Parts: sequence; C-alpha cells; structure tokens
Amino acid sequence: MKDLQPFKNSLMSLTYEEKIQMSEWLHAQIDFERAEYVKEKGKQVTEQIGKFTEKAAQVTKSAGNSLMNQFRNATNGTSEQK
Repeated sequence: MKDLQPFKNSLMSLTYEEKIQMSEWLHAQIDFERAEYVKEKGKQVTEQIGKFTEKAAQVTKSAGNSLMNQFRNATNGTSEQK
C-alpha cells in the first residue's frame, strides 16, 4: 500500500473551502473510476457467459446426436416418424 502521508500533509495546508472542493472532486473521480471498473468487469462476465453458453450448446448438441444414434442403433434404424 502506498504511503499517503505526504499527500495528507499537503492537504493540511489547504483552507476549509479548498478541502471541500478537493473532497467533491475526489468523490466524482471515485464514482467515475468505479463505473469504469464495473463496466470492465461486466464485459468480462458477459464474455465468460458467452463462452459457457457456446460450450453448453456444443455439449448438448453432441449429447443429443449421440442419444439419437444410440436410439437408431437400438431400433435398427426402424424408428417410425409421425
């Protein structure tokens, strides 16, 4: 963790009004950076969900084809379609 004491010492030289302005600016900056962080994390999660969905679709399709082949083999390919 970075030592913030030099910054604290500098802030002590500010007037009350300047500290209020600095506080308002810091809150706005923190909100902006938080929004950017959440946006990036959201993008990462969306990408992970997309990859999971693609993989699940592939596995489901493969399993469905396998079951269909097993059914055809078990019925010697004579399944009736209605």
